[in-house]
Amino acid sequence: MTADAVRSILLVDVSGLFHARWHASAGDEVNAAANSTVSCVRSYLLDSSGTYDRVVVCCDSPGGSAHRKALDPAYKATRPPADRLMLDQLDAAIRTLDGDGAHVLRAPGHEADDVIATVARWAQRSGIRATIMSDDKDFAQLVDDAKVSIALYRPREQAIYRYGDVLRKWGVGPLQIVDLLAMVGDKSDNVGGVKGVGFTRGVALLTEHGSLDGLGRALTSGGVFTPAIRAALEASRDSEGLVAGLARSLIVLREDVLTDAECAAILERKAMTTTTGDDDWDAREPDELEDVAPPATIATAPEALPPAPPAPPPPPSAPAVEGELVAPPPPSAPSAEVLPPIRSTALATVDSPFAHGLEPQSIDQAKTIAKYVFESRLFSAYGNPQGIFVAALMGRSLGLDFMTSLRAIHIIEGKPSMSAQLLIGLVLASGHAEYFTMVESTAERATFETKRRGCPTPTRLTWTLDDAKAAGLLNPTRSGKPGMWQKYQRTALRWRCGAELARCVYPDVTLGVYTSEEMSDH
Repeated sequence: MTADAVRSILLVDVSGLFHARWHASAGDEVNAAANSTVSCVRSYLLDSSGTYDRVVVCCDSPGGSAHRKALDPAYKATRPPADRLMLDQLDAAIRTLDGDGAHVLRAPGHEADDVIATVARWAQRSGIRATIMSDDKDFAQLVDDAKVSIALYRPREQAIYRYGDVLRKWGVGPLQIVDLLAMVGDKSDNVGGVKGVGFTRGVALLTEHGSLDGLGRALTSGGVFTPAIRAALEASRDSEGLVAGLARSLIVLREDVLTDAECAAILERKAMTTTTGDDDWDAREPDELEDVAPPATIATAPEALPPAPPAPPPPPSAPAVEGELVAPPPPSAPSAEVLPPIRSTALATVDSPFAHGLEPQSIDQAKTIAKYVFESRLFSAYGNPQGIFVAALMGRSLGLDFMTSLRAIHIIEGKPSMSAQLLIGLVLASGHAEYFTMVESTAERATFETKRRGCPTPTRLTWTLDDAKAAGLLNPTRSGKPGMWQKYQRTALRWRCGAELARCVYPDVTLGVYTSEEMSDH
């Protein structure tokens, strides 16, 4: 298909689509939401009926809320920090769709909503019909029944919304949606609105006065309002006297975050580049992709989307994990990727046939176990299977078995670290220490002493509160919440002292590794 033949596009709010599936799949495998998102969008990519000539996946950019936060620092301030695992799965879904031939669009410094609004208006000017795939009601402001239309498809309802459908759903037409939402507010984005005004009252006010500007004129000219509503409307005025002006500026979507040339890039067809294989760490599992029911229009909509095409035949599935967790191959058939044996230490002793059977014996087995451990969601702090795999390799180099490595090695601010107890345990297990003992531990000071084999004298180290103060460890944490030094001063002194002594006397054992207590001090 040539660029000139593009007549319709589907704009996917991929973050909204994914988040709905993420929260609905809490009891499922960790990649269930990514699989479902990919399957849903892929059904339109592979649709041979020509419903949509192009599928565009619209994404948030880092710092995308910056221009709205500049208007109101409280914008989205009540949202909890994003789950690292969730973000990794969303990124995996986007990468897969990119490889499947979808156009992936971002606008540096802007949210996906503004990208969608910009591309939808560009498409309309270019004679291309646009359908927005999202459950977010904010997109109703873009719905347009002009000859070249913009429609909203809400997956949760499997319904297409046009002008009349917006009017019936929310009581106002698309041109009044922003004013209505500005009065009602949005708790999820921390947009305040007008106190005491919900959808019903907001619709009544807009029906009578037409717009927020009309409401402002009525307030100024002595229009009739109840005392409570008048006070609430007056209180919502911004510095320029506009009713709910701040809320409106936060809710209205920008239509200028991409150039026409950047939008026009979607006219070119993309080749599919997604591949599968044993080394593919992508969240996608083609043999588990769900079939998504085709969306249906609501009764008044003039046209319906066609049924989604069947998904392509899945490739052969990977062997079950039970088939890979086996004892190592016999000596007569060594593997090219056999992992080195674990050193038997006081910390990790793998000395039974059952334990050997569960411990990975090759790179492929370790990768398989890493994948299943990650999907259990018990070690989500590692971010992805690769993180678990590397942590296991790091632990193996220290003499730890696979699961002990994951329990003992922590990710602090994106860097691997281990507990002070483990650091001291490694020293004792190495055989290089005649002893490593705590001499004193109070709320004011901690002292450890150790003697290395072959050294004539022991080494003693003391850490005091003055040392902690000089290092800035007693200052408030970056998050503002009490940290270990504020809550467990005696323990913090003890482990800081022990870890530093271990690194000083046994650098060949500790290898310069810092502890999780040290990494999280601030």
